[in-house]
Amino acid sequence: MSSGRTIYPKPVLSVFLEPRSVIITSGDLYTSHLHGIDEVTHDVFLGDGRLLCPTGDEVVLSNWRTVRTQNMADVLRYGGTLPRETRLSLTCRDVEKVATPMRGHLPIR
Repeated sequence: MSSGRTIYPKPVLSVFLEPRSVIITSGDLYTSHLHGIDEVTHDVFLGDGRLLCPTGDEVVLSNWRTVRTQNMADVLRYGGTLPRETRLSLTCRDVEKVATPMRGHLPIR
């Protein structure tokens, strides 16, 4: 029997990141909620900031009214598709304790 939690695939929060943007998650948002980027080649928007998720669910982008790039803002407002471009994801963790390698198990330099 598994002791894990049930995963509900519909996001509780979704944001639109313009080129050269960054988002940092921490605290409860980082530790208690799954987070990630759907692996798609384009995003489908239904207007009024609604994103059509790959699962078929709709989610309203939390920041759709603040998007500054005009053509992107128009697609979010009126509907349409936007191609996905290259994205980088970087994870930084604060590690409190680092294990010391045991002889014979890991290379020691």
